[in-house]
Amino acid sequence: MKTKPIHLKMKTYLLLLAAIVILFVAADSIISSKSERVRSEINEIIEQNSLLEAELRDLQDELAFIKTDEGIELYARASGMSMPGEVHYTSPRK
Repeated sequence: MKTKPIHLKMKTYLLLLAAIVILFVAADSIISSKSERVRSEINEIIEQNSLLEAELRDLQDELAFIKTDEGIELYARASGMSMPGEVHYTSPRK
């Protein structure tokens, strides 16, 4: 059985072409919108990461200081301790 080729009028071809163009434009718009949101989220995450890295460096510096003799002494004195032979004095509370 032989099938006949489908012959469409020029108007139909133009309508199909217009529909395809509209679909591509709509798809591009959706993709661009999502892409922009993803870029924005990435930038926010990069900014948060930078803040967390700075906080980590500060905490590492603080930890390194606390491990020194000076840091240990400072923490001990803030906790009310004194060195052997020293007289511990506390101011009277009002």
